[in-house]
Amino acid sequence: MKTITLTPTWSDLLPILLTVLIEGAAEGKREVRAELARMAKAADLWNAANAKDGE
Repeated sequence: MKTITLTPTWSDLLPILLTVLIEGAAEGKREVRAELARMAKAADLWNAANAKDGE
């Protein structure tokens, strides 16, 4: 059986997230801010784990 992955990329989600930040309700804006903060932390951890010595 072939598996089809439908997981969106962050590039795919960015326009949606930005629209929610601009036009969304307060709860949606809070959720987007939390998700962006979570992703920023994940990116920082990934960068730290993959940093070259001395950089």
